[in-house]
Amino acid sequence: MDNSTLILNLKSLVAISDSTQFDSFVFIFNLKPEKELEAKKITEKIIDSNKDFFYELYKKDGELLQITFVKEKINNWFSNYQEFFNEYLKLALKSELSEIHKFCYVHENENYQDKVNAFLNLQKWINLFKKVTKNYFYSHDHNSITFHIFEDVDSDKKVRKHEIIIDSEETQLNLMKINKFPASLDISENCIYNIEKHLVLKIATLSTIKSKDDNFSLTRDILCNADEFIERYEKGYEFYINKYSIDKIIREVEKAKIDYFEKINNIINDNQTKSMSIPAIILGTSLVRSWNLSSAALIISSMLLAAYWVYLNLTHKIESIDDCVISAEKVLDHVKNEQVSEVEKIVSECIFKNSIKEIKKKSKSAKNTICKMIYSIFIAIFIWAIYLILNINN
Repeated sequence: MDNSTLILNLKSLVAISDSTQFDSFVFIFNLKPEKELEAKKITEKIIDSNKDFFYELYKKDGELLQITFVKEKINNWFSNYQEFFNEYLKLALKSELSEIHKFCYVHENENYQDKVNAFLNLQKWINLFKKVTKNYFYSHDHNSITFHIFEDVDSDKKVRKHEIIIDSEETQLNLMKINKFPASLDISENCIYNIEKHLVLKIATLSTIKSKDDNFSLTRDILCNADEFIERYEKGYEFYINKYSIDKIIREVEKAKIDYFEKINNIINDNQTKSMSIPAIILGTSLVRSWNLSSAALIISSMLLAAYWVYLNLTHKIESIDDCVISAEKVLDHVKNEQVSEVEKIVSECIFKNSIKEIKKKSKSAKNTICKMIYSIFIAIFIWAIYLILNINN
């Protein structure tokens, strides 16, 4: 039987008991005789699955039935609230609270489940400041945690250290006043801008510390009054998005755009060189002084082969330009979806649209140039054919 089932069974005994007494390893349940059968069923479930448990059952004063369990301390079972608080605070400070700790029992405390949720909430805040500061130390008894946050002071050319503490005394006074951990601060390890967000949070923390002079309390001024801190973070992150992050996106997009412009220009330049073979044949034809069938056949076959090869190359390059556009769309789409946050996508949407539009415009211009080259080749061949016919007839 796992610990959660054990606690549920013990809770069932508590529910049917007139009174209970607990310490570290002795559990005493006092019940009315009519509850004996129900109590035995629950007791048997506990004993069958926990062989190190043993119990005594006897009548008390002829009116009450008393069941006594003897066992070493049960996990998450507390005889009083202070015992529960001390244990769960240590777990929260060490980031060791989990869903299994929701199964617990605090004797004679009806609101302990709310306290469990409050500790789970506190742990989220603690984890946040562990990530933000990256420097933290526990007290020797693990009842408090001290975060060290460092600040570069340009005017003094020094590094200033701030100490912020979460301790047992202040936490016990304010546990139920701690604000619910906001979703906007729940930054996962896989978040694209994980580092940047934690840096903005560090700046927001420093700003909050300075605003309180020497009277700053992490529990009172952030955990219990988080609105000002969250506002500082959101404004700081918005500034980052609008300034640094969008600049970064523009640089990425411009780099991709220039790469594809260069590829398209290289395609045009490469074909302009190859197309020069046609004028070369035309020039060679004009230098022929003695015409006969063999020289004419040689010149015609050279022209046909050259024209065919150039035409094949030019049509292939049109397909290459189309491939460049498809590739550019995929690359920019990857940048937008994999390297840009949801907020930045909205702000930078027009940047991506305009870049694709410019690449398509460039590709259209390049294809028009190739088409003009093809037309000019046919015109050149037509003029060359007339010249050839006239010279052969002469």
